[in-house]
Amino acid sequence: MGNLTNHPHVYKVLTVIFLVLFLYNSSMLLYNYDNINTIEVSEKSYTHQNMETKLNENIYLKDIESKQTNRKTKFEILSNPNLSNYTTSNFYKYYQDGLKVINKTEDDNSNDLKLILLYDPVFRNFKDGLDQWKWYFPLESPFTCKNGFSCRLTTDHDKLTEASAVMVSLPGLPPDSNTWIPGGYIPPDHQKWVAVWAEAPWYFAQHQNITSWLQMLDDIFDWTASYHSDATFTGFYRQNCSYVKRKTKQPMDKELILKSKNNSALWVVSHCNSTSGRDKYAQDIQATGLINVTVYGKCSTSGEKTEDAFKNLDNYYFYLSFENSLCDDYITEKFFKMLKQNIVPVVMGAPRSDYERLAPPNSYIHVADFTSPTDLAKYLLHLQNNPDEYYEYLEWKEWYQLDCPEFPWLGCQICQKLYQKEAPQKDLFRNFTSYWNSKKCYGQDFTNTRISEDNM
Repeated sequence: MGNLTNHPHVYKVLTVIFLVLFLYNSSMLLYNYDNINTIEVSEKSYTHQNMETKLNENIYLKDIESKQTNRKTKFEILSNPNLSNYTTSNFYKYYQDGLKVINKTEDDNSNDLKLILLYDPVFRNFKDGLDQWKWYFPLESPFTCKNGFSCRLTTDHDKLTEASAVMVSLPGLPPDSNTWIPGGYIPPDHQKWVAVWAEAPWYFAQHQNITSWLQMLDDIFDWTASYHSDATFTGFYRQNCSYVKRKTKQPMDKELILKSKNNSALWVVSHCNSTSGRDKYAQDIQATGLINVTVYGKCSTSGEKTEDAFKNLDNYYFYLSFENSLCDDYITEKFFKMLKQNIVPVVMGAPRSDYERLAPPNSYIHVADFTSPTDLAKYLLHLQNNPDEYYEYLEWKEWYQLDCPEFPWLGCQICQKLYQKEAPQKDLFRNFTSYWNSKKCYGQDFTNTRISEDNM
C-alpha cells in the first residue's frame, strides 16, 4: 500500500475528518449541557427566569462581599496603630465638652433605641464646633421626632462600637488624615458612617486642604448628608420644604407692600473675599451710582455683625443672595429665607436651572441673565421706578405656598432611616473623590451659570 503520508490527499482527508469530529463533539456537549440544565430546572421547579435571577443574586452578593472587604481593608489602613494618634481623651479635646452639649434624659427603656454618635465638631476651627450640631439635631438624648421615631444621641467615643450611625463632619476632621479613626477599629456590619458637609468644594480648597486626601475617604461612608441634590440626606438648607401651587389664588395687599419700600438693596455678609467674586460684583453695582447697596456684617464698613440686620426687610426692594461659591446645586439658606419675605432675591450661585427646580417661577433675579453689574443695576433701577413690573416678582406668592414636612431635622431623617431595612452596604461610597467632584464649580465666571444643562 506504500506510505500513506506520501499520498497527496491524505492531509485534506484527515483535516475534514477532524473538523467533523470536532463539530459533532461540540454539538453533543451543548446538547448534554442543555439537557442537564433542563433536568435540573425540572427537578427543582426552576424556570429560566429563576435561574437568571439566582445568578444575578449571586453576583450581587459577591459585589457586597467585595465592598465589605474593601471597607475592612480601608479601616485597617486608617486605624493602623503605627499611624493613628487617636485616643478618646485627646480627640479634639472635646470629649468632656461634648458630653455637656447633649441634654441626657435616658432611662432603662432607652437602651433599645438606635444610637447616633456625633463623631467630631461641625467645624474644626470653632470653639463651639460641637454645639453647632444643633443645626441638624435636637441636642437631647433620647430625642423623639414628629415622624414617630426615637433615637439616642452621644458624643462619647467609648460608645463607638454600639452606635448605629456615626456622623462625621468633614470640616471638623483633623488636617492629618491618619489620626481620626481609633487604632485597630473595624465597624460592625450594622453600623452606618455618614459624611456631612454643607460647603462647596471651593470653600474647602480655600480654608482646609481636604482635597489632598479625599482618596483616604474611599470605602468609608455608607450615606452622605450635603447640599448635593443626589445626597442620601439633602435639603437641610431649605429644611426639605418645597413650594406647591395653591388650588385658589390668595390675594396680597399689593399697595401696602409697595408703600413700605424706601431702600434699594440689602446685603448681609460675613465671609469676605470669597471664591465667587461676589464682593467685587456688589461693589461694582454700588459704583454705578444707580442702586444703593446697604451692607451689614463682618464685610461691611464697620466690620461688625449687626443683630438687627434683617429687622426691616420689607423696606428694601432687593436682597443680594450671593453665594460664596458658584457650584452646581449650591444654594444656601440666604436664598430660601428671603423667599419667605416680601423682598425680591437677586441671586448669584448655582446655575439658573437649579433655582428653577427649587423655587417658584419668576420669584428671583439671576445675575447670569445680565452681561455686567451695570446692566443688572440698570434693570433693578427700572423695576424700582416701575412698581407694577417690580410686583410681578412677588406675585407668585398669591399662587404658591410653602409645604414643609413634619420632621425637617436631618437627625430625624437619619433616625428614621436607621429603622428601615435595606441591603447591607447598599449605598457605600467606594470612590469618594469621584462623588466629591461630581458637581461642577465655575470660579468667578457667573455667566457660566446661565444654563446648567450645558455645564453639567
